[in-house]
Amino acid sequence: SDCSGSENNTPIMSPFSPRPTDSPKLNIIDKILAETATRGEVTSYESTNGVGLNGTTEPDIGALDIRDDPGSPTSPVPPSPISPNSPTSPSSPSSPAFQLSPVSSTSRRFEPAGAEGVILRKPLERVKRAQSKIYEEDDINIWDDDSKIADTLIKESNGQIKSGTFNRFVELLTDTRSYRIDFVKVFLLTYQAFTTPKQLLRKLIQRYNVPRDPNMTMEEFVKYRTGIQNGVINCLKLWVTNGDDFENNPHLQKEFMQFIHTCVSHDNPQQYRILRQKLLVVRGMVTVPVAKKEDVDTPPLKLPPNLSPNATLFDHGPPEIARQLTMLDFQLFAKIKPIELVNQAWVKPKYSHQAKNILHFAERMNTLTRWAATSILAQKDKGGRAKLITDFISIADELYKLNNFSSFIAIINALEGSAISRLHASWNKVERKVCQRNDELYEIILPNSNFRNLRKEVAQANPPCIPYVGLFMSDLTFATECNPTVVNGMINFLKCTYINDIINRLRLYQHTPYHFEAVPSIVTPLQQLHALDEETLYEMSLQIEPKKPK
Repeated sequence: SDCSGSENNTPIMSPFSPRPTDSPKLNIIDKILAETATRGEVTSYESTNGVGLNGTTEPDIGALDIRDDPGSPTSPVPPSPISPNSPTSPSSPSSPAFQLSPVSSTSRRFEPAGAEGVILRKPLERVKRAQSKIYEEDDINIWDDDSKIADTLIKESNGQIKSGTFNRFVELLTDTRSYRIDFVKVFLLTYQAFTTPKQLLRKLIQRYNVPRDPNMTMEEFVKYRTGIQNGVINCLKLWVTNGDDFENNPHLQKEFMQFIHTCVSHDNPQQYRILRQKLLVVRGMVTVPVAKKEDVDTPPLKLPPNLSPNATLFDHGPPEIARQLTMLDFQLFAKIKPIELVNQAWVKPKYSHQAKNILHFAERMNTLTRWAATSILAQKDKGGRAKLITDFISIADELYKLNNFSSFIAIINALEGSAISRLHASWNKVERKVCQRNDELYEIILPNSNFRNLRKEVAQANPPCIPYVGLFMSDLTFATECNPTVVNGMINFLKCTYINDIINRLRLYQHTPYHFEAVPSIVTPLQQLHALDEETLYEMSLQIEPKKPK
């Protein structure tokens, strides 16, 4: 079925459904990175400035750095560490760890993505038409919106919200009579798919300023207004507690503080102090006491007996190297924030500042792949290369046992990349049973049927676990691109729910850390990996074993 999405009556597609195309010749992650970057299709959300606070006194909350809005098109952003246009050629198609590629049935090497694709994208004109409806509706003050609920909020038969307008969603966020915490959490995590933090704050301020219904008595009005204002305050507390949207957005911090100082401080001083404290925590001006971690017994080290003080990294043995590598990986993995996974921030230069941790994690995995290949090619003879190939297969096996699928895939990618896999003289000196184990491990990462084997392994793994984040990036891209943001002029909330479910599955793995004792003689070199670029690696491989004339 066509997942390009139409504005009217478009079927909702789950990211877990079969893909529209399941081509064994497609590099999914590379396609995601390359297409989005080269297309440059980034929608800019603009909002009006007025929030009804003109003429108010600026609160003293410290020197707020007033720069361009981080979300504005003119804001400088750091370049993505994942290059979608990395130098590859038909003769040197090496694959980084975060670009899982199918492998040719004859060469077992990683091929670059073809021209075909599994992601069918909406025409930009259609996207703009659909989103313009949101903008028009956003211009209507929430208290002037007299549209009927039946026309602006659609629910499934089980009560799950299917679609609605922005104004109607803000009403649900702040309705204390039928508070839906699940809806609030999904909304606050995914709202940037269709609006901006500035627009959301503006709507909440509108909602807070309750006009009096002439048919209400003063007592009825005060009760009604207090309930709605409490709902707005509750939403703000949950929003700022998360902190991600406010952390690097001084404009949002300023408007938030201006609002609570001007309005909330007079209506509810106690809640004002709570909100102010939460914002100061986000800005790093107040330190929150951290609960003391319970002492956890670490397993004994797995080091070879009689290890020399001058031992090299690989003298420490594959088991402990894999443990130390996993410990370092989890530290990076645990830093990935939910906001980084929304709106495909990791492939859009405009939003890359929101995805710094996932980009750092991806770059680490890519570097690990190139480091493994560099280490093997640096050996002086085929015996030394065979020894290191054997070590890396053993390290990959240990990583697999530890449920560290990210570094596991990075190492296997290095071994199966064209620079290493073509070294037949070196592979011939590797024991047969070791080569068989390598083949078994390689079967796990084959991209057949949307990486069926790998998905099964990750799903069955008990924490602690570091999943292959590329799978989640692929699912999020599918959920984002193959489901329309707007259906029949309303925001498609089922799409937001799908995105939320994928992100929450990833977050589950962040809650259970590994407990290993650090070994400085292993950790230090693993933190300072020397890795050559892919083109250089392939040239070194050709120097070691030149191509045979046809």
